Amino acid sequence: MAPEIARHAKGSAAILARAWQGAAHGLRVLVATVLPGKVEPEAPDVATGRVLWLFLGWALFVAVALAGFGAYMAARLDLSSPSQDVHALPAPRLQIDPAADYDRLVSLQTERLRRTEWVDRDKGILQIPVERAMAILVGRGPAAFAPLTSVAPPDDARTRAVGAATAAGASR
Repeated sequence: MAPEIARHAKGSAAILARAWQGAAHGLRVLVATVLPGKVEPEAPDVATGRVLWLFLGWALFVAVALAGFGAYMAARLDLSSPSQDVHALPAPRLQIDPAADYDRLVSLQTERLRRTEWVDRDKGILQIPVERAMAILVGRGPAAFAPLTSVAPPDDARTRAVGAATAAGASR
């Protein structure tokens, strides 16, 4: 199994080397056509040692920075469990009798829904009970969901002028 993997790796390396040589040749041809005179491309080899040392230095820097930040945060934060301190606090006294508060809220809301009163007397807006509103809608039958009739526009000079201009434009 190992010789087969080694043979496959050598074949892949040879294919990559040929591809690299072809790319380098294409780059030489491009540089020769664009730039006049004799231009030598850089050597295709990369200083892998320097790149490796740069990467290792960066990784070491990140590791030291994360360790330092973790130590700083551990020193500044209290990491005790919040459940340890909960039992020392008294229970909140927001509601003495929640059931009575709920019943009072429901009765106030029900009374308000069943009440008839003016919302805005000047505009003619009246609040009526929900049952009465539903009875009115049922009494209208299929016309209950028909569009509301619009109020006629006021009869003033501007309205007459717009109407005349519209009629004149339609007759042309």
